[in-house]
Amino acid sequence: MTTSDRKVWLMFPGLESYSFFTLERWVNFPPFVQICENLFDETGINLIDDILNQITAINSNNNNESQPKMATLFAMVTALQISIAKFLMDNGLPIKGCIGYSIGEFSCGFVDGCYDAITAILLSHTIGKKIDESGFRRGLMAVVEQNEIDFLSRFSNSGVHIVAHNSDDCISIAGSETCNVQRIIDTLKSDRIKCRIIPSFNIPLHCCEMDFLRDTAMENLYRVIDSPKKRSSNWISTTVSSHQDGLRLSCPRYFLRNLCSPVLFREACQEIPSNSVVIEISTHPLLERWLRANTMEKITYISIPELDSCENSLLPGTSLREITSTSLSHCFSNVKLIDYAREKEKIMANKTSSGVYEIR
Repeated sequence: MTTSDRKVWLMFPGLESYSFFTLERWVNFPPFVQICENLFDETGINLIDDILNQITAINSNNNNESQPKMATLFAMVTALQISIAKFLMDNGLPIKGCIGYSIGEFSCGFVDGCYDAITAILLSHTIGKKIDESGFRRGLMAVVEQNEIDFLSRFSNSGVHIVAHNSDDCISIAGSETCNVQRIIDTLKSDRIKCRIIPSFNIPLHCCEMDFLRDTAMENLYRVIDSPKKRSSNWISTTVSSHQDGLRLSCPRYFLRNLCSPVLFREACQEIPSNSVVIEISTHPLLERWLRANTMEKITYISIPELDSCENSLLPGTSLREITSTSLSHCFSNVKLIDYAREKEKIMANKTSSGVYEIR
């Protein structure tokens, strides 16, 4: 197999991989700025101003009233993911497919060719806005290093839900009663089971607590996409399993199910072809460990910070955020990226027994 035969997949994480503070430095990234300008021209939504205004509000207030608007946060994540993905594709990186974790599914709609960038961002903004309008800001989410069976054997009637299948030995949980979730976390920690809070801004995503969106957001979403497109086989869903064909359309019902049901990341990873290169599109890599745990074949993982290093080796003195399309187009290619990944594989081959090689 030659280097150019290895397929590149983009992996889009959810809210946990982003924050207003880490994203502030990206507001000058030219592709992101261009997408935001297009969004303003077509919809009147001034996303960059919204981001900067909310950063200012959060910095000046340390109370719950300074919580960010989910409409801005959802749209910001989707716009940044799409701008980076488009940047890579426009500069010679053929993308085989994509996989999205949580709201990363909105970006998959763009990469898969179902919707243009503005439509995908507007979808995420619309759902986030409906969460804001509901006033629903009670709840907690957490990652628990335990399998579903063991967790449910102790907490099945607790009112706390399993909201993500991360790996065989890791789940995410959520509930609308913060005290219940915290009590479970404290109990698990006392048993030396690792847990950590997910910064979800008091929103218990991916469970029945979000079912109100089916009534409040459906009509508005159909105004955004009145003719839903069918998802291709290159969009690996974490919303429905590969055995369910009833939701092949990337329709409002699909995106609402994404927010109201568990993330099937463990199951989705089994669909990634062996020998692929997976690039996680985030400012704070999150999914690498779970990808490694879920993948039995050889997968090469690269994060955006690592891609920065790759670009620095090609264009000294620059970074991904600073490179212009013109300066990059003549030296960045699929082959060079794969060669870079292979070189890192050789370094890591003797340091891991896993089928997935780390790239640091």
